[in-house]
Amino acid sequence: MKKFSLVVMMVMAFSFFSYGANAAIVDYGSGPIDVGGVDPFISEGVKLGNTDAEAAWVQDVLGDTSIDWTVKVSNVRYIETDVAGVYAFNVLLSPDYFIVKNATRVALFGNVDDVGWGVFDSSDLSAAMNIPSSDWQVSHVTSLSSSEGGGGINSVPEAPLSLLIGTALFGLGYIKKIT
Repeated sequence: MKKFSLVVMMVMAFSFFSYGANAAIVDYGSGPIDVGGVDPFISEGVKLGNTDAEAAWVQDVLGDTSIDWTVKVSNVRYIETDVAGVYAFNVLLSPDYFIVKNATRVALFGNVDDVGWGVFDSSDLSAAMNIPSSDWQVSHVTSLSSSEGGGGINSVPEAPLSLLIGTALFGLGYIKKIT
């Protein structure tokens, strides 16, 4: 029984410390900035003509969710994080979704972790997206919000830290009781 308890305790400790691993910008002016985790890749498609066409494409991809574009920012500089192949950029107005666009392609992401930052894994994108590129910028980023809104979607809610700590303490108390 002691071996089982030790295994349970080790799994809980590993889960606690590995939960919510974040990407961080390692060289951004005065020091590292935590930009949150990687936002989920949803879809990639061919370049669209304008923000209305982009909003219609997103609406088509997402289905029932009503989408409105909120802001378009041109020539957005993205920054390498300390996670290989993961890049980040500032987003305005904490959107629910964002589109990264280059000369020929668009890619849609949900904005779920730190909604003030767009964080994406370049391995999710086709080679046609040309990320990373030598000039380290994308043609533009369009921020979109759903009618449900609220600044960032939360398809998978994060467990509160107090719940994780409480679970760990309960497990430790249980282990002590049975030994």
